[in-house]
Amino acid sequence: MSENPFASKTFTSIWKQHFCTSEKVIEINGISGISFVRNSNLPFYFNVGKNLTKGLAYTVKKNAFHGISHKTLMIYDVPSYIENKAHEINGHLKIIKLHQYPGFFIDLDNFLDVDDYLMKHFKKSSRYKLKKYRKRLETCFDISYRVFHGSIKKEVYDHLFIQFNDLLEKRFLEKRVYNNNLDPKEWNFYREVAYPLIHEKKAALSVVFEKECPIAITLLYFNGDTVIDAITVFDVDFSKFHLGSCSIMQLIQWCIEKGYKKLDFSKGYFDYKARWSTHEYQFEYHLLYNPKSALSTGLANLAALFFRLKGYLRRKNVNWHVHKATYLLKNFKISNEPNRQNALMLTDSLEDSTNLDWTPVSLELAKDVVRKRGFDFLYLTGEKLKDILLFQANSGKIFMIKGKNHKKYLVIHE
Repeated sequence: MSENPFASKTFTSIWKQHFCTSEKVIEINGISGISFVRNSNLPFYFNVGKNLTKGLAYTVKKNAFHGISHKTLMIYDVPSYIENKAHEINGHLKIIKLHQYPGFFIDLDNFLDVDDYLMKHFKKSSRYKLKKYRKRLETCFDISYRVFHGSIKKEVYDHLFIQFNDLLEKRFLEKRVYNNNLDPKEWNFYREVAYPLIHEKKAALSVVFEKECPIAITLLYFNGDTVIDAITVFDVDFSKFHLGSCSIMQLIQWCIEKGYKKLDFSKGYFDYKARWSTHEYQFEYHLLYNPKSALSTGLANLAALFFRLKGYLRRKNVNWHVHKATYLLKNFKISNEPNRQNALMLTDSLEDSTNLDWTPVSLELAKDVVRKRGFDFLYLTGEKLKDILLFQANSGKIFMIKGKNHKKYLVIHE
């Protein structure tokens, strides 16, 4: 039985309910580990799960292979580091392999714990900074870590997924870039599939809490001894603390303690993946076709041409500009608002503080822009959140933030 979560009955059946209700799932004799659905009226088939898997493996068994007639088979996201027992069969099956996305993973087998990893992977100055971020985060806030793997109450799960969505929206609102994970159809699929997979130990939610509030969430999948980081996000209000790095350090420690050999950051290039990983690999698209069929061969070559072009444009960063434009079109009114984050300045003193009346307000309930600057104050001073008092001046454009030993002002510059 395959350990791959993306080939599991739970994943494939829920995917089909969301994305392919009218098409019948078919198996191809001699090709194991994967099933297919038809893409159109043409005999073009793609793997169940399409591009929402984070890595598939399959086997072509020569003795059991009966041919694919005029079909062309498309398999998304085959990691190059996985040994695929997929070989061409002379006169009956050809395979075109297309590099599409870089992938990154940490080989955990070389490290005793997260401190050993930091020692061997980062320079002294980087180690110092990373440990400082983690210590400052845990000093200033009431931080706890938890991985929900094997069981989770439904009401807890539902609450976490609401927060997960909110954090993603907040993150990409700040970046002003469209994120496909937030597409309602795609997000609803993740929300429905993750819950049963957690109970099957094929998925997990890794969460960083500030008190009872989730501030960083990662959706994980499990494939044998490999942990796959599928979707990750952190509350941007904590960005001064490098919360993303703190979350990764905690996840590395958990993976090593549980005996996992790889932490896979999955497909797509991001600076943090390149920085934290020990290995880079390729996500490939595989096109399987019958060289004796003109239709099968033609469809495979047309698809290869199309995906080679997409890969070229992606390497030229065209996709980033497309996501940026998509965001602007979907959020036209928001995108034309001024950047209020840059308009709120943290200062040690005021030019004129006379005639100001101060009203206490809650930092944790303050608007995001005020809350973020308040958290910046915590990072800069080392004060604790529980010791902080926030006041707003009667003018509405000035805030005073006080800790046990420090005081600063937040001034809105229109």
